[in-house]
Amino acid sequence: VELIKKTNPLPAICGRVCVRPCELVCRRRLLDEDPVGIDYLKRYVSDIDLYSPNRYMPEVKASSGKKVAVIGAGPGGLTAAYFLAKDGHQVDIFESSPHAGGMLRYGIPPYRLPDEVIEKEVEGITAIGVNINYNKKLGENLSYGNIKNTFDATVLAIGSQKGSGIGCENDDAGNIFSGIDFLRNMQMTGQKYDFTGKKVAVIGGGNTAMDCCRTAMRCGAEKVIVLYRRTEKEMPANPIEIHESKVEGIEYMFLTAPAKVNKDEEGLLKTLTCVRMELGEPDASGRRRPVKIDGSEFDIELDYILAAIGQKTEVNFMDDIEQHAGESLRLNRWGDIDTDPGSLQTSVESIFACGDGVTGPATLIEAIAQGRIAARSCSRWLTGKEP
Repeated sequence: VELIKKTNPLPAICGRVCVRPCELVCRRRLLDEDPVGIDYLKRYVSDIDLYSPNRYMPEVKASSGKKVAVIGAGPGGLTAAYFLAKDGHQVDIFESSPHAGGMLRYGIPPYRLPDEVIEKEVEGITAIGVNINYNKKLGENLSYGNIKNTFDATVLAIGSQKGSGIGCENDDAGNIFSGIDFLRNMQMTGQKYDFTGKKVAVIGGGNTAMDCCRTAMRCGAEKVIVLYRRTEKEMPANPIEIHESKVEGIEYMFLTAPAKVNKDEEGLLKTLTCVRMELGEPDASGRRRPVKIDGSEFDIELDYILAAIGQKTEVNFMDDIEQHAGESLRLNRWGDIDTDPGSLQTSVESIFACGDGVTGPATLIEAIAQGRIAARSCSRWLTGKEP
């Protein structure tokens, strides 16, 4: 655990939900077909440590006298806070939700990642001196002016928490929900979705789509169909999640994309017009680009649609920062926070950023990696070094 936590403060979480990019390059694959189960090994040792009466705690340097505010208690923010605290800085996290974890808690169902595991991992971070202030959202009930007057530096770890729509005609119809809002509402507000006897379509092929389709089945849906515009081979979701969803009765329609939502008299979803696709040349992601097959449209009757095709970064504190910092926080062309790629320092010298708010929706382990880089750069800046 000591070795693991030199780079990753959340191994028990990663051992459950990481997409395991490390196993793609595991050298064991040179000898036989399967890599070492790195995530399972980390989960095993970390679970022992979580419930040990003598949990591993890292060595913390003497106090630097510096204070850092971290905005967001998701994986990026928790990681940045952990490494900043290890360097001897006083760290306060400001989290807009009533609990820590970010999308770990509000975007991943508890049957995959129990809240108790998140709480235990967070305890390992607060135990080294990190404070977490809940129900505090920058730009609303938390002013950057107050942060600037109290803290020497800031790390923005705000995530990408605004769900995208389907992106076709009439996608504003009733009974169409953002997949991420569907999952978050269940966790944060306790909202109950009763899909008993209903037919639900989930649009998308990532891990959020897998969480949505499996959760919809647990909400009593009679039939759940995943619509994905490429083939199963191109799906970015964890293969284990795809397999388990099939075991649970989830159906799939590959090479299928939504073309138009058809409403009833009350403005609710009635049917979805879909179009068949075929794979063309590879796009920027390296996957073959789906191309519409002319004249292939068909309708399917549905009661609900969950859109799990992407998320956007919501930055509603730009004016607040400019007013009190005297500088503008720059965004890139995708609306994410613009940073130096090496240091993750933003256009405002004392502000660093990490996680999905910088990269757009990415993986848990990428957010953790960025949190560590942002912490290192911030710590160097605080001590007068080049970030």
